[in-house]
Amino acid sequence: MEQLEKFPFNKEIHIKLDSGKLHIQGENRQDIEASGNFRNMVFKSSQEDEKLILSYSYKVNWFQWIYAWIGYSLKKGWPTGNILLKVPQKCDLKANVYSGSLSVEGTNGSASLQVGSGKAIVSQCVGKIKMLLSGAECIVKDFCGSVSIYSYTGDIDFLGVLSTDSPNKIESLTGTIKATLTNPDLKFNAAASTGQITLESEDGTKQDARTRAYGTLGNGTGFLQLVTKIGNIAIKTISTKKHQL
Repeated sequence: MEQLEKFPFNKEIHIKLDSGKLHIQGENRQDIEASGNFRNMVFKSSQEDEKLILSYSYKVNWFQWIYAWIGYSLKKGWPTGNILLKVPQKCDLKANVYSGSLSVEGTNGSASLQVGSGKAIVSQCVGKIKMLLSGAECIVKDFCGSVSIYSYTGDIDFLGVLSTDSPNKIESLTGTIKATLTNPDLKFNAAASTGQITLESEDGTKQDARTRAYGTLGNGTGFLQLVTKIGNIAIKTISTKKHQL
């Protein structure tokens, strides 16, 4: 089913996609536009005060799932969606993709993002993000703000400027963490229970540590905690000039 829906400006936007691809694009606009296509799913929208709620859900309840699964498999019509959501740059987001991919680009506000399995990408965003990933790869690039990222299984790759106003945390239960920090001004505490920690400065100098490392970057105004139970942690510092290159 092809779709094009437009909604008036809302400060807060909630969207849920059970399966498929969801891309959220921040733009210089005052309305909200949802477009794309989906099959064997139900679209619903509602509004509460200044909050817009959108959902793309399976047509069946959980107790009907086994029969539906057989039918979808035979007909090769598994429920899925490919959704593009265009939003005002300055808005607050809450997005949940149970299975598939979620990407957010060009927003300026707070974002709470959740992906069950698949991939999550955040790029060119400013503000505060909170991410919960069950079994998804996570990429955050060209970001400026504060982060709280937790992944049960999956690697995390971060590139950006971290805020000094509130603590930052990046944690993966079983996965590798790579944090490239632009002009960092923070204290850090890194723990890798069964792996190695590497700190690389802009001139290429590397320092290695086993299981735990801590230190100060810049004046140490902010704070960053990095934790992985099974995996390695790599911290790299770069300047704004090198980042732009």
